[in-house]
Amino acid sequence: MRGGFVGACAAATAIGAHSLGGGGLPASPSLVVLVLACAVIGALASSAKARRSVPAVTLYLSVGQVVGHCVLAVAGGHTHTGQWSLPMLAAHLVAALGGAALICAAERLLAALVGSIWRLVMVLLALRGDEQRCIRLVWTHTGLAVRSVVCGGWGTRGPPPLAA
Repeated sequence: MRGGFVGACAAATAIGAHSLGGGGLPASPSLVVLVLACAVIGALASSAKARRSVPAVTLYLSVGQVVGHCVLAVAGGHTHTGQWSLPMLAAHLVAALGGAALICAAERLLAALVGSIWRLVMVLLALRGDEQRCIRLVWTHTGLAVRSVVCGGWGTRGPPPLAA
């Protein structure tokens, strides 16, 4: 989820900033290159070793914005003076920080929602009372540690049945 959002936000920010900066909307070939470049950034952001913190996601978004800007500038056939103004840098930083905060919050909220739905499904299966279909399902998430067990009885609870 994080990778898709990082790639999409980086591409949207690059297209919006490029258009507002006077570059116009990108043509089809440059749009394809931009989507591919932002997909690579998104894939890096969603890798297993990627950190899930706001600063790490901010870094991925910032790199995606720079890559997107360079792709659109080169593919569009124009360059600008190379002077980066302070308001432009501040706007990119605010966009990256805001996007990272929203992406991290959405990721945690989705994990909580999936955990709640999973618990509800497990309760409904347990209320169904079908002993023949007693299933032991466990769902864990690294951030939430939610475990649900439908049927009990696995383990050493109580004395053995034939205690002497």
